[in-house]
Amino acid sequence: MLNVSKDIENDKKKNKPTIVAPIINTVISAAAIVGIIIMKVLSSEFSWGLFICFLVVLVLFPVASWYNGYFSKKQKTKMLGSFEKETELIVEFMQHRKHFKAFEENDKIKVLINYEKTNDINKFIYNVEKSSLGFPDHSNSLISIGIGFAGLEVDPVSKEVIGIKGLLPRSIWLKKKLKTPTFVKGKLSVETQGVELRNKTYIQVNKQDDTYYDPKSGWICIGEKKVYSFDEAIEFLEGAILVLRDNKIVSFWVKVGENLPLF
Repeated sequence: MLNVSKDIENDKKKNKPTIVAPIINTVISAAAIVGIIIMKVLSSEFSWGLFICFLVVLVLFPVASWYNGYFSKKQKTKMLGSFEKETELIVEFMQHRKHFKAFEENDKIKVLINYEKTNDINKFIYNVEKSSLGFPDHSNSLISIGIGFAGLEVDPVSKEVIGIKGLLPRSIWLKKKLKTPTFVKGKLSVETQGVELRNKTYIQVNKQDDTYYDPKSGWICIGEKKVYSFDEAIEFLEGAILVLRDNKIVSFWVKVGENLPLF
């Protein structure tokens, strides 16, 4: 993470916006435009085609200078700042996760999800600025899904899913049009094989699954985008859906908001 921080600082220096060169180029271009207008007025041999070509080039020259020297660098600097904050949050999350005993789903360790229908579901809190759902409480367990750092917070005594926690870093989101699955509302409970759910238990499932984001609908999907008729989709919190296939987690859907910038 230290190397990442140094790289970000170096990129910030390289992409520091400047207005000196764009201003100079704008003045030069303006003077040149005045010059060719005078030439066109005074010389009948100066064709309209050549005049228009010169005019277009001299207009585009300062525009390109302002974009390359100021606007694009300003945008890149803003993105680097957001990425730096996100990196710091990931470090903070990893420090928090160090207190958990980590496992990864494999042939011997399995996570199965059961549900029962209910209309009584709660809400979750998502901090857009920090891309955070909050950190899991040390008295609970976390079933982390996909490449990211977010998943299901589970009460190790009742085995019920009580919320969603972790980070949803936007730097790994892939922009994609998504079709939100048809769901039923329900309450989730977790069954594990090969490991016992206790406080500070952290289980990683579907580790290689990507995170997709649809800016039009505001949903992200961690895992398989395609939901089949034989899959079961359960909205267990308002705006949070888990898709199951034979009680196994296929995908995790969270409504985070429309048109969020990616970096």
